[in-house]
Amino acid sequence: MVGLPARGKSYIVKKLKRYLSWLGFQTKIFNVGDRRRLAGTIEDFEPAQKRMEDEACAECETPQSADGCAGCATRHSSDFFDPDNARASQLREQVAMDVLDDLLRWLQAGGQIAIHDATNSTIARRRALIERIGGFADVNLLFAIINRNIRLKTQSPDYLGMDPAVAEADFRARLRNYERAYTTYRHVGTKVIAYNIQGFLESQVVFYLMNMNLQPRVIYITRHGESQDNAAGRIGGDACLSDTGRQYAQALARFIDRRRSEFGAEVAASNQKMGHFAGSNGSSAAPAFETAEHFDATQYRIKHIRSLNEIYAGKCEGMTYAEIAAQYPDEFEARQLDKFYYRYPGIGGESYADVVLRLQQVIVELERIRHSVLLLPLGYVYACEPRPFGNFLRVWRYVPDIDDFEEIDAASTLKIRYPEILMPDRTATPPLPSPAETTCSARNTKLL
Repeated sequence: MVGLPARGKSYIVKKLKRYLSWLGFQTKIFNVGDRRRLAGTIEDFEPAQKRMEDEACAECETPQSADGCAGCATRHSSDFFDPDNARASQLREQVAMDVLDDLLRWLQAGGQIAIHDATNSTIARRRALIERIGGFADVNLLFAIINRNIRLKTQSPDYLGMDPAVAEADFRARLRNYERAYTTYRHVGTKVIAYNIQGFLESQVVFYLMNMNLQPRVIYITRHGESQDNAAGRIGGDACLSDTGRQYAQALARFIDRRRSEFGAEVAASNQKMGHFAGSNGSSAAPAFETAEHFDATQYRIKHIRSLNEIYAGKCEGMTYAEIAAQYPDEFEARQLDKFYYRYPGIGGESYADVVLRLQQVIVELERIRHSVLLLPLGYVYACEPRPFGNFLRVWRYVPDIDDFEEIDAASTLKIRYPEILMPDRTATPPLPSPAETTCSARNTKLL
């Protein structure tokens, strides 16, 4: 990565890692800032005169200015990033190279995509990276130049517990220090330049990054209301909703309307034109469309995306698992051994791996759009989507007794078997949702 602080590098690489991992590539982020926070202290690398002028903090025994204790909140203040601070500059370069060495060792051990998450803001640093990587014949290098994004930076570990105004002032001072030594890449933020893109992975990365945006929004994901086929335990089909499904559909519309109003109070009204994506089987009335019929068509745009259809079971379509076990015992056993890669027999039969591939266009579209979206995939296609899309995940469960949704703990309740995604800590959620906060809802606690 290349870019000044607060340009959105770490946010983007986390989303990129989730996307590439979802595609099946072993991907890992190597963050230089995390290593740097452990590599030295303010006393070792910041000007002695400034330390003498400042009083010591009673809690952490590090210098504090008139604005408050910087040591309690961050390992390094803006002085650490002054290009004239030779000792600190030497440490920053050493940390960046140490992290790069860890990255290369991980690739040699079997990793496929490694992301060096750092400013890499000078020609000298970038040349050093290229020369170090050049010694590995099987490693390809791709620089990603990132746009500016300052909004969430003061919530980073560098400023944990610090007063927001003090954190912002220090961070702006840090930016000025970086900008004094920064070698600019032209047209950042207004033009996308792709150069020397020669492989499949490189093209996937560029395509994904070209469709990203940092607009605050919410992505809602839920299965459709229970259909008559669901109630009978049949795979696929195009049956109407059951009475329970219709009750769920009405409650869902009320819930989304309420959440939309709450979110609208937190961000600009121009961001509140929501889209509504629904999957459908053929031209008949599908459960997803019946689930969506209670939404006000003047407020929600409805789109039919066939990629969100349920997995097609080939000659097993419309059967129960008991019927499959009785009529096709070998197929039933093969599916039990590998549910993700097992492909149903017959013309058009799919595996969940096939479903992931056809969902790729939906995922990229969700990254591109700038408004909130409700996603209504059919059946267990819901389980194949990369979640969460953004930094924060919230989970809501429908409770029939109260005919409404209640929020539940995401880390302890949501089970994601594929892809394997680490749940963010909800306690870190800021008052204003970050770009692409994800909300999942469930008809019951057994999601998969």
